[in-house]
Amino acid sequence: PNGKVRWISFDSQGTPAAPVIVRENLAFPDGLGILAGTVAGCTDDCVEACAGDCNGSRTVTVDEIVIGVNLALGLQVASACDAVDLDEDGAVTVNELVGAVSALLNGCPSS
Repeated sequence: PNGKVRWISFDSQGTPAAPVIVRENLAFPDGLGILAGTVAGCTDDCVEACAGDCNGSRTVTVDEIVIGVNLALGLQVASACDAVDLDEDGAVTVNELVGAVSALLNGCPSS
């Protein structure tokens, strides 16, 4: 499960705001859907993202760290592990890798 629901709002001139993840680790892959109206962000039983947890297991493994390093080096495509690129800018940075290593050593944040 790695599906994410992102909410993008638009101002009165049609300029989009930055996407906001409103749901994560769903049992379906990312897809595109357009919904007019308002979708509330996660408010009940929300799980904080875990840096480097590529498969949504709430545990970071060494192989997931390797994927993150390969992403930072440009050796793999970003879709290999969305959980490393926490700011979703398409690039894995040193601070994002440090967060993933921290999760490997100390565990993922509790829900």
